[in-house]
Amino acid sequence: MIYKQLKELKEKTKMTNHEIAELSGVPESTITRIFSGHTDNPTFQNVCDIVLALGGSLDDIAGIKCPKKSEEHHEGGACKKCEKHIDTIANQYRSELERKINVFHAYFFCA
Repeated sequence: MIYKQLKELKEKTKMTNHEIAELSGVPESTITRIFSGHTDNPTFQNVCDIVLALGGSLDDIAGIKCPKKSEEHHEGGACKKCEKHIDTIANQYRSELERKINVFHAYFFCA
């Protein structure tokens, strides 16, 4: 899913993998694997770095779209619908991170 959105963003900017690597700090080989679909689950940090290098936002990648785009609507923060989407995505990343930490502890700190 992320692959498709990243590819669309790359096509809009017409940037090469080399240009993205230079701007993002992500190795060009990693960028190539991600955009060719050979990386099933790129790291959150790599996705963030690539999206920022492409001039996009994580909202675009996560599919967060506010039904009302006016300045007044977001005055003082995100609307309730946007906040709910953001919380859902944050909880998904939090759960995945906790799972990875548990695996790390099992490998290196056997109890």
